[in-house]
Amino acid sequence: MESPSWLHCHSELAALRLSVVLPGSGDRVARLGRAQRIGYDQPLREGAVAGQTVRLVTVERIAGRELWVQPATFRDLWPLARLQRRCFEPRHAYSALALLVLWVWPGVRLLVARVGDELVGCIVGDQRNGHARVLNLCVRPDWRRRGVGSVLLAALERECDAELYTLMVEDKNAPARALYRRFGYVPVAEIRHYYGRNRHGVLMQKRRGERPSWPCT
Repeated sequence: MESPSWLHCHSELAALRLSVVLPGSGDRVARLGRAQRIGYDQPLREGAVAGQTVRLVTVERIAGRELWVQPATFRDLWPLARLQRRCFEPRHAYSALALLVLWVWPGVRLLVARVGDELVGCIVGDQRNGHARVLNLCVRPDWRRRGVGSVLLAALERECDAELYTLMVEDKNAPARALYRRFGYVPVAEIRHYYGRNRHGVLMQKRRGERPSWPCT
């Protein structure tokens, strides 16, 4: 992933009709007729009209509303840091500085999930050669158990398209472990006290082709 330039890290659009390029859509374009706040995470491609095109990773319908998944923008980093503090203990939550480092680091994917103007989740992963890691997945507490985590995980896997996927999860985090099992991840090792005293980490992995058909429920 190329690091965006500081000079074009973000552009806000409001009360405009926007052309949104959908993944795998070819020439198909969805028209949005309502006001949106949408940012760029990369320079405009040649031939694009300034301020009118944004890349979406996926759009899904969740609880009767549209959930948009797209790469994080620079201005997302501080709200993401607040989201991290809502989801994790302070020592396990990514700070704004840590998120900034991840945002510019080659090979890292930082995706956000939005419902309207609300940021409801994020996922962080990285990839090197044919190996991808899921580093962090968080969903706002009031949006949990609605499928947001499944949408984010599927989106990251499509973005990485690796041969091998690995992740670490706390042994007592039953909902997260169940989600990963539904996606085909299997435990391969336990790391004692990884998350603190008597809080062990479970290393899980899967290989390409072991994932179930989307969508996962």
